[in-house]
Amino acid sequence: MPIVEILPNGGKSYMTYPAPTRPQPLRGVTSGWSRDVSRRNSDFLMSVQVEQLTGHGYALSLTLKDCPCTPRDWQSIRTAYVKRLRRMGLVRMHWLTEWQRRQVPHLHAAVWFDRPQDPARILMHWLAVAAPYRAGPHSQHCTEIRGTVGWFEYLAKHAARSVRNYQRSPENVPRQWAGVTGRMWGRIGSWPVSEAKQVEIPWGPWWRYRRRMIHYQLAKARRQGDSARYRYLKAYRRRAPKATSRSQPVPRFWIPEEDQWQLLINSLRPEDQ
Repeated sequence: MPIVEILPNGGKSYMTYPAPTRPQPLRGVTSGWSRDVSRRNSDFLMSVQVEQLTGHGYALSLTLKDCPCTPRDWQSIRTAYVKRLRRMGLVRMHWLTEWQRRQVPHLHAAVWFDRPQDPARILMHWLAVAAPYRAGPHSQHCTEIRGTVGWFEYLAKHAARSVRNYQRSPENVPRQWAGVTGRMWGRIGSWPVSEAKQVEIPWGPWWRYRRRMIHYQLAKARRQGDSARYRYLKAYRRRAPKATSRSQPVPRFWIPEEDQWQLLINSLRPEDQ
């Protein structure tokens, strides 16, 4: 039977299959965003308990004008920046690398400090470490993360993209980085996370639950003006009749835990409980 996994910031559902008998491949050199890399990033972000994020949070978008020659150079910039933030009182950080269409990397991050910070000072340190690559002051952004709403805004804008998004497309990886890009995302510090709550449900309620989840996401994408996400979900719904959807992957849904439980309860008819 299908299994629904519920996490604080989202959920997924899947069917259980026998464990594979052949040896599974080991993780190798990272060569950009892949489904596995994106899945691990999403699973971590969905597990974060927002109400326990102590400190003062800020969402960052940091860019360069010139592309570093190697992934190691890009890593050196990030490492130097993190050291500066630690001296400011950095408590925790989630970061990820994406690409611009002109094949230059940029950094998205959510950072928390032990005391309020001036956003201009946070950006000043980035301009200092990225100066060799002509980082411009008007191309950097820093906004305060205010509670649950701010966290979900960060997820929606920067962290919840799929590998199909152009900012994660292998076509936009710098040519000199091809084959070896370094890590695509990471976390620093102590993060309050929750284990997934698994619920095994019959097929009938599962079909209803999935339809409700998709409708919820369609409404959210329409409300946020996310046309790409809206088109993706519409296409997924068209190609997911019962006759074929057993073999199709179910997308991860970025929905608050309370709403997930409500959708699940509403999908259980009296005869299914």
